[in-house]
Amino acid sequence: MTLWRRDIPLLITFLTGIIYVLNNVGTISIGSTTLGELVQDLNVWVLIVAAFAMGVASVNLLRLHGEKVQRRREGWGYSLVLIATMLGYMLIGALGTTYQIPFFADLTNLVYTNVQSPLGATMWAMVGFFICSSAYRAFRARNVEGTIMLVAGILVMLGNAPIGESIWGGFPVLSKWLLDIPNTAGQRAIMIGAAIGAFTTALRTVTGIDRRYMGTIE
Repeated sequence: MTLWRRDIPLLITFLTGIIYVLNNVGTISIGSTTLGELVQDLNVWVLIVAAFAMGVASVNLLRLHGEKVQRRREGWGYSLVLIATMLGYMLIGALGTTYQIPFFADLTNLVYTNVQSPLGATMWAMVGFFICSSAYRAFRARNVEGTIMLVAGILVMLGNAPIGESIWGGFPVLSKWLLDIPNTAGQRAIMIGAAIGAFTTALRTVTGIDRRYMGTIE
């Protein structure tokens, strides 16, 4: 049981990671097959696994919210709306996309354009308010770092707002310098750190050191 539940998944992870790494090194052939062709086949399997993952996630979502509706827990009405919306849109999408029924195809586009897209925009707008609230708390001049962030934030806002240029013509120039030089340098440092972290995580996963993706199997 340990062989099938731990060793074989670790071996598959290791071989898959090595194939992707070697494919970026150069053109390597294994018999009559190149690593590039093998990677293309693996990408197809990635899509298949992702589809199964979506299916498992959908079933789990139905199970959790179905239990909440059944036991009338707090907020069960929202769970009922979620279940009805998900199943309804899946049915409409299947009839419109898979079976190519014109009415349901038009209904799918209508729901996506007039419901899903506006809801997505609303969520991003709400995130904007949370960002403003976080910025207000972060921009308090409690120490040197907070003061620098406060001053930089004010200068950038004045440089991008029409009133800032009306007050002083140098605000847009100063704002552009802050965005192009210090801000770009900070972003590059964050990207380098994230890349190193991603490489470390990938290396730990490929070599079998990090096995959290396998659950509680030891």
